[in-house]
Amino acid sequence: MNATCHRCGKRHDLSSMGYRSFACSCGAMLEASRLQRVTKTMPCPQCRTAVSPGVAKCVHCNAALLTKPCRDCGELAYVGHVECPHCKVSFARAAAAAAQSAAQRACPRCQSLMAAQTVAGGTLENCNGCGGTYLDATLLETMLGDVQRRHFDRVELVASAAPQLLNPSNPGASYVKCPDCRTIMNRRQFAHGAGVVLDGCKGHGTFFDAGELRKVVDFMKSGGLEKAAAIEQQRLATQKRDDARKRAEARAAVSAVVPGMSDIEPRGDSLLADVVLSLFW
Repeated sequence: MNATCHRCGKRHDLSSMGYRSFACSCGAMLEASRLQRVTKTMPCPQCRTAVSPGVAKCVHCNAALLTKPCRDCGELAYVGHVECPHCKVSFARAAAAAAQSAAQRACPRCQSLMAAQTVAGGTLENCNGCGGTYLDATLLETMLGDVQRRHFDRVELVASAAPQLLNPSNPGASYVKCPDCRTIMNRRQFAHGAGVVLDGCKGHGTFFDAGELRKVVDFMKSGGLEKAAAIEQQRLATQKRDDARKRAEARAAVSAVVPGMSDIEPRGDSLLADVVLSLFW
């Protein structure tokens, strides 16, 4: 009895084989029972006449017969078959699934594959390994714009699309790489009072660890961004007053050493004044 290797197509004589498995010359490990199944006839993709594997042309319509391995079961099928004659898996569906798997990217936190989906005009990628979510820059900007207008429908839609895994089994590395450019992402606090430190890459996207996207959305809905902005404005005003006070103190100190020097502004065209004032401020 002859049979064909599912990887390279080489013919094997099974009649002299007294063992269940062996290695083909191409390196594939084969089982005799599996090769015996391959010897079953398969329909010609043109006229549907039953022909045996390894035949170069159909005996009925004279169509050329080329074989290919099934992605799912590994058995041989003829080029032109819509589905595998052995496991009945659709080749078109299997190819689409393989393309989708190839398009999946590794999670920057735990390296598991992320599942991408389009939400609110942007792309969101979820990791079921650690519960993290990667938002592209467009989607995050859309969310922040909706929050400013107090429109939370799309914001909630994005938050609900994230995994609900709050206890990640593999927290992964502290510093992670951007899935787009592979550079280390910047870790920064989302906003004062949010209690969330995010990993972001300018122009590409932001990674939220498990539960952080929901926490950020709840923070924004409660008016947290407005409160954070007010605190930041107060901080900047205080810093401005402190800077003015330090400059005045520096001028007074310089004037005590070099009379008249305090009237010179520390600009780029006055190198001496810049150097002297830098000693005090």
